[in-house]
Parts: sequence; C-alpha cells; structure tokens
Amino acid sequence: MDPFEAGAGSVLKQPGAVWATAGASVVAFMGIGLVDPILPSIAQGLHASAGQVSLLFTSYFLITALAMLVTGFVSSRIGGRRTLLLGLALVVIFAGLSGTSSSVGELVGFRADWGLGNALFVSTALAVIVGAAAGGSAAAILLYESALGLGMACGPLAGALLGDASWRYPFFGTAALMAIGFLCITVPAPATSSTQTASTLALDGRTEPVRVPARSVVTVRIRTDLAGRPRRTHRRSPRRTGGRCPWRGRGADHGPHCAPPR
Repeated sequence: MDPFEAGAGSVLKQPGAVWATAGASVVAFMGIGLVDPILPSIAQGLHASAGQVSLLFTSYFLITALAMLVTGFVSSRIGGRRTLLLGLALVVIFAGLSGTSSSVGELVGFRADWGLGNALFVSTALAVIVGAAAGGSAAAILLYESALGLGMACGPLAGALLGDASWRYPFFGTAALMAIGFLCITVPAPATSSTQTASTLALDGRTEPVRVPARSVVTVRIRTDLAGRPRRTHRRSPRRTGGRCPWRGRGADHGPHCAPPR
C-alpha cells in the first residue's frame, strides 16, 4: 500500500503537541503575506514611500534565506525542540514590536528580526511534527503541507480584515497567536497509564498475551526450560575401570556398560 494512502487515515489522530506545532506553522506562514494588503496603510501612517514599505518584504525574505543556512547548525547544537521554541519566541517579540513601530526604519528592522525567528521555526517544525506525529512520516508531511497552504491562503485575508481598523493590529494578532502556540508546545503532555496487549513468543511455539506499557515495543520473551533438556549420561566401559563400574558396588551385575544412577 502507498505510505501516503496508509497515513492519510490517521492525519486527524495526532497528539496535542503536533496540533500545536501545526497551528503555529499556519500562523508562521500567514506572516509571509500578512503585510501585503496593509502596505498602503503603513505608508500613510508612517509617511513612507512605496519603495520604503517594499523593504518590509525584502528584509523579511533576505534574513529568512540567510538564516536558513545556519539553522541546521543551531538545531544540532541545542536540539530541534529548543530551536523551534527559540524561533517562536523571536516571532512573538518582533511581531509585537512591529506593531509599536514609530518609523518605517524601525518596522523594517523588526520585520527582519521576525524573519530570523520564522527561519528557525519553519526549518525545524517539519522535523518536530514527523518525530511526534502518529501514523508515520506520511501523515506528518500531509499535515505540514496543509498548514503551509492554509497559512499562505489566510495571511492576506487576515491582514486585510485586521488592517481595516489599524495597520498595527495584524502584527499584534500574529504575536498573540504565536504566543498561544508557544505555550501549547512548551506545556508537556500528561503521562498516560494506558496499556496495550502484545504477544510474547516462546521457543515451544506457544504465545500468550501480556500487558505492556503504551508506546513501548512489542516484547519478545524467550523462555528456555533447562529442566526439559535431556540429561547427558556418561557411559563408561568396565574394561576402562578394571572390570568394575565406578558408580556401583563391587560384585554388582553391571553388564557390558555402566551408567550413573538416576
């Protein structure tokens, strides 16, 4: 069976950490097109030219592209989950600061730092989802691609709806949603005490069910019955012992061979 067909049925049955990461991925991809519909409002509110507000895209994508070159190194040093949380924290901080900007220069700088956080998050989000998702890598990839498409589609729409009130609201809204995703990922999942049934395999061909903790591998128990092994009997010829059996008394009828008593 195609692994993508096998994993499609379990896409919706995921742990909470996977859904939190996927939700944060949606918001992260929303940030790409979030400022597109509010560029005229930003130019009017900050008295900037069209060329100046276009730097919001240039700075964001330039820093994101450059940061992608070192995110693998950072992830290998501090771990994928910490890299993910670091990226989320940077997005929350600088998206919020973008909403407080008083000049287009500040906004461009905060947008660049936002791109750095987005690079750290996006580069490790897929690996985290694959590692924690139920249903294998196929289900994780389907979920990640869905988050990407949903975020790209909803970004300009969210920017336009929030930008009708003020051009600052889309930045504050992004910071709030990413902060929620940060909290959901950092909160550990509750430990479960559920068990599942597995079968153990014995050398004699029989199987018996045992209770093993959930999320553990199937235990293969090999039982060996030492008492069931055939006993070795050392038979010695009376000719090698001077005509008598060493395990029997003198004059005993031991025949051509003798054996130890059982």
